[in-house]
Amino acid sequence: MKKINIFTLGFFFALYIPLASLAQSPKIHCLFSGNAFDSGALPRGGLVLEGGSDDTLEAIMWMLDRASGGDFLILHASPDKGMHFYITQLGRSNSVETLEFNDRAESFDPWVLSRIRRAEAIFFAGGDQAKYLKYWKYTPVQLELNNAIRRGAVIGGTSAGLAILGEYYFGALTGGVTSKKALANPFSDQVTLGSDFLDISVLRSTITDTHFTEHERLGRLLTFLARLAHDFSLVGARGIGVDERTALLIDTKGDSRVVGDGKVHFIELRTPPRKCKKYIPL
Repeated sequence: MKKINIFTLGFFFALYIPLASLAQSPKIHCLFSGNAFDSGALPRGGLVLEGGSDDTLEAIMWMLDRASGGDFLILHASPDKGMHFYITQLGRSNSVETLEFNDRAESFDPWVLSRIRRAEAIFFAGGDQAKYLKYWKYTPVQLELNNAIRRGAVIGGTSAGLAILGEYYFGALTGGVTSKKALANPFSDQVTLGSDFLDISVLRSTITDTHFTEHERLGRLLTFLARLAHDFSLVGARGIGVDERTALLIDTKGDSRVVGDGKVHFIELRTPPRKCKKYIPL
């Protein structure tokens, strides 16, 4: 599978102009490329779940196709511009826009909300999912993201951006956790789980995990599922673990396929854990 190398596109920088020259911009950091006018395209919905590391070209092209040539929005909480340059180079979108959030106040800015409303495709980049939750949860940005999902925008995420897509999520609010630590104490302070963020119907009762095989995360995903059963009385909790350089593509009917170099792992908890207590191994 051909993969994206997003770090060799320096020659393309000259085609970018600051968004402030196109509209009255808030303090949020942003990049814009393409047509300043809303495309009015009709997206066909769908999900791209990427496990991290290099993006797969097939997944990105699938997302662009389902966005129907509309406006592609990339959301970041770090200053990584590589994906912006690559998507623009592909030339399949009316516009490509990247917003880099650095504090919660930006999630209340009407201009920022307007950028989400115009997008036919929204991609959550990698980085730190704790920042996404800190900046967006229970803000107008969360409301607009769920509105975009309901109106059929194509949604994608990689690494930290994938971690927030399920009905339930690992928030990494106190940092990451290894399988060994999670299994040894499923109520460790590092096992920070939550819900009530994004409402994606096909991912209800589901939690996602990333860099799955590479970081040996089966044990921690099993721990997450046990905690969902315990904390939320969730029957039939489901987990999706995605390997690096791999993506799961899900259409609006729920049909899916895997692209890329690795695998996608599906786990369903059909009975509650026999033992799920603090300081006691799972």
